[in-house]
Amino acid sequence: MTPSPARSLLQAAYPTLLTPAVSAAGGAIATALGMPAGWLMGGALAVTAAAMAGLPMSIPNRLRDVVFVLVGMMMGANVAPDSLSLIASWPVSWRRWRWNWC
Repeated sequence: MTPSPARSLLQAAYPTLLTPAVSAAGGAIATALGMPAGWLMGGALAVTAAAMAGLPMSIPNRLRDVVFVLVGMMMGANVAPDSLSLIASWPVSWRRWRWNWC
């Protein structure tokens, strides 16, 4: 007996539908726990854990690219001028970078 086209489509879309659901659940939990950047870190950790547990995690390349742009915009919007002045307090990473490139 061959599966119906609707069932085949659902099976093909399952990893793509499961991934944002797992990410949203992880983001909600991390935010409820008060983690910094809960929606970002919680979602990333939840998807990573689900993939390592063997669940099929997938996202189309175009959607991934759009999400990267949105995450970059969100991160950039949170950079304040005061944050930029704190870069000078990171001398260890600056020295390592400078030594590697000099």
